[in-house]
Amino acid sequence: MPWHEIGRPSSSAGRSEEILRSEGVPTLADRVSMVDGDHLASDPSGVTRKAVSLLAAPWWFHLDLDVLSTEALPAVDYRQPGGLGWDELLLVATTALEGGPVGWDVTIYNPDLDPDRAHARRIVRFVASVIEGLTG
Repeated sequence: MPWHEIGRPSSSAGRSEEILRSEGVPTLADRVSMVDGDHLASDPSGVTRKAVSLLAAPWWFHLDLDVLSTEALPAVDYRQPGGLGWDELLLVATTALEGGPVGWDVTIYNPDLDPDRAHARRIVRFVASVIEGLTG
């Protein structure tokens, strides 16, 4: 079954392809389709709809919140340049969930970086908005 990762940079946690290859890390290039964040941000629903159409059932929707920009969610351990805004992520999540996964999980939040829990409340509002968008 193909695996698709959308919205992530194409680097491997700062490690070059040459280093990975020299260490014997196998490539997933024949099984993973990468979509860069700028392309995803330009058409969140369309790009997500295309990725979902390539998945065989059953599939699971795994959402790492560090695809958000640091401005949108700084309470993550692995900050990266760029990223989506909350409105774009709402379109991605709603579109993905309309595609019929068997489940959904949301990960990547560090409460130690959010002492007043403002970002925790924003995450809860996001999840509620996704559910509301699906249930009408």
